[in-house]
Amino acid sequence: MSNGFKERYRAKGNFFCRERIFTFATVMLAILNNISKSLGVELTKFLQRFGNGQSGSKQAFSKARYKIEWEAFASLNDTFVKAYYAGGGFRLYAGKYLLLAADGSDYQLPWTEELVSEFGAADNKQNKQPMCMAKGLKIWDTLNQLTVSSTLGRYDVGETEHFKLAWQKAVELLAVCGHARPLLLGDMRYPSFWLIHQMSSTSCDFVFRCSPTFCREIALFMSAPAPEAMIKMPIGTDKERRRAFRRQTGAEQAPLFVNVRALKFTRPNGELTCLITSVPPQVLDYQSVCGLYPYRWGEEVSFNFDKNRAEIENFSAKMPQGVKQDWHANILATNLAQLLIEDAQELLDQEQPAKHNKYHYQINRSVALGIIK
Repeated sequence: MSNGFKERYRAKGNFFCRERIFTFATVMLAILNNISKSLGVELTKFLQRFGNGQSGSKQAFSKARYKIEWEAFASLNDTFVKAYYAGGGFRLYAGKYLLLAADGSDYQLPWTEELVSEFGAADNKQNKQPMCMAKGLKIWDTLNQLTVSSTLGRYDVGETEHFKLAWQKAVELLAVCGHARPLLLGDMRYPSFWLIHQMSSTSCDFVFRCSPTFCREIALFMSAPAPEAMIKMPIGTDKERRRAFRRQTGAEQAPLFVNVRALKFTRPNGELTCLITSVPPQVLDYQSVCGLYPYRWGEEVSFNFDKNRAEIENFSAKMPQGVKQDWHANILATNLAQLLIEDAQELLDQEQPAKHNKYHYQINRSVALGIIK
């Protein structure tokens, strides 16, 4: 790692000045390697391979890791994301849209006073002791299976606030995509007047699942026979909406109105569902938009992979700084693994026609992640 990177992300200017077993780079790589077993076992195996046969205590490692800011791992992921999308070759929907999904999930942390103070706790009054919990949110590329940006913060803060931070970072990172246009998929937490306006003003499109009672205009549309309609929603002339818009954005002035395209369809279980989007019908027709929302399920699958395969909740630290290191290191490691999996999948796809396989084989991500580790 460059000296400039070390200077930027070591906690103090006099840290990592002398050559020791746990150097800045060694600690970074050890954390990135996903410490999922006993810390002593993991460090022994890691140093045998990368430490020239040296040995180090877990106490020395724990002391050294807190000399590195957690933002170092987030910065490395930002660099990876920029390089990946700047290089081109990523998958697009309809040759134009970069399909992104936003969603949050709750994560259980070790119970320590420091972590409870930093992230909060959940208490349903049924357990003997509350659980220390955090809320994580990801902006997920559904077609390329990468985490573009992520946040880990307080459990008692709404998902919208976490989304604002993650989405701002995602827009900045994806500025290198050139012709690709971000299209955000979101569940019923995301339809809001401020977000609809913001997406329109930043040249981003969206498809959100919407509650039939989201607003009076949507309720009227759901009671009408037409399967889709262009809806004008006033904001500046509506006192309650104007107040909510200012509270959520901090802006002094609210727009007079926002326009959305609303669609409704019946799900296999018989439920009537509403979608709202900024994509005009001449770009994507009714069937195409209705077929877009299921792509969001890929992010739900990614949360399952993070928790049960990458073991992202198996934190190796019991302090806020260490937990954030583990979180962002895990996100980066999973992204790097996905890049290697894509290369392996291309080779496998080239072999399959000659073998006349009955089914299309895919690389097992769980096995691949273990091999990479």
